[in-house]
Amino acid sequence: MSSVAVRPILRLFFPILVSAVVIACRAERERELAEAIRAGDETRSLKLISAGADVNARIGLDGTFLMLAAAVGRVETVRALLKAGAEVNASDMLGQTALKWAAALGHGDVTAALLAAGAEVDFRDAHGLTPLDWALRGGHGEAIELLREGGASSFRYLLIDAVARGDLPVVRNALAAGADPNALVDRGSFHGGSVLSLAVRIGQPEIARLLIAAGADISAPFQRKRYRGYTALMWAVLNKDLSMVRELLAAGAEVNAATPEGINALILASQSASADIVSELLKAGAEVNARVRAGRHAGATPLSMARDREEVTALLRAAGAR
Repeated sequence: MSSVAVRPILRLFFPILVSAVVIACRAERERELAEAIRAGDETRSLKLISAGADVNARIGLDGTFLMLAAAVGRVETVRALLKAGAEVNASDMLGQTALKWAAALGHGDVTAALLAAGAEVDFRDAHGLTPLDWALRGGHGEAIELLREGGASSFRYLLIDAVARGDLPVVRNALAAGADPNALVDRGSFHGGSVLSLAVRIGQPEIARLLIAAGADISAPFQRKRYRGYTALMWAVLNKDLSMVRELLAAGAEVNAATPEGINALILASQSASADIVSELLKAGAEVNARVRAGRHAGATPLSMARDREEVTALLRAAGAR
């Protein structure tokens, strides 16, 4: 083939060849940047950023250099990436952001830098967790305070969410940081109940113990219509949870607390709980002849609710039921 014939081909393919070389160089530069950040080599990282590495290139599980730098706690690299245009709220395939990593691993200086750059403080990941959730889970005091100052949702909502999902570490750290153990659930099917009642209802005894130790009102009544007046003790009875019934009674639960209609723990227990639970309630001073005042069970007593439950009926009669 003559040189004259080759020239058009070169003109056609030369821009493609140059582009491929440029892409390869950029890819190499970004690979080097990832390695430098992982190694904690800030001098090398800053040099590569200045040389034009694509600061928003995706690495790993759809992550970014900013997430990586935040995770390893390299604040100068974080600042350089942000200055070069890194997207502060970029998230990976699991919904994780740079702020999540900084908070979860307790890097206070990085947390502060990301917040100053506009990081979304209440961004929720694929698990529904916020950076403050992660900071609380790890017990990172500085990050917790920075996130609160940065406008993170109050501990009230975090505590409710953590109790609802049975997240013991977050509950523990939220209470230690000042969350109110008497917070009321304000949404969903348990709207109006205390967080203690919620913990009992969903079968989380360790969380219930933490809340009690933190000063939760053991006999706080449900505040909304459907379950108005129900207490943690009543939920334990409905769950047929003998151990929790004993713990609540030992902690001072009001055994005769009742709903506006007059339903109390013994009436609920007589209908469906074990004889052991009925016995515990009677030993704690439950009123054996309490009577439902209104509703579809108006006029009912523990004895009438027990019906043909022979062991429960015998316990109630021995305690003076009539």
